[in-house]
Amino acid sequence: MHIDWDWIFQRPQILAIKLNEYFDVKVLYRYSFNRKDLRNKNRKYSNLLKFIQIPKSHKIIIFKLINIIIAKFYTLYIRNKKFEYIWVCY
Repeated sequence: MHIDWDWIFQRPQILAIKLNEYFDVKVLYRYSFNRKDLRNKNRKYSNLLKFIQIPKSHKIIIFKLINIIIAKFYTLYIRNKKFEYIWVCY
């Protein structure tokens, strides 16, 4: 999910919650370091995994490389779990 789970309650959150009533749904979402506009009201859901990236990495090459390495670890996690379906909402 390309938005922080704790941001405004939108269609991706609603779909994940409704699908979780019938299936085991895990949500991987981008963690926002700018937390001032976020809410914790959306915490009705427990299968959450934060996707953490270093902000403003396009300006500093070492941060960009670190983000690439972090993304590889998340890719390995997804591949090792062998999910039946993957829904990308970005």
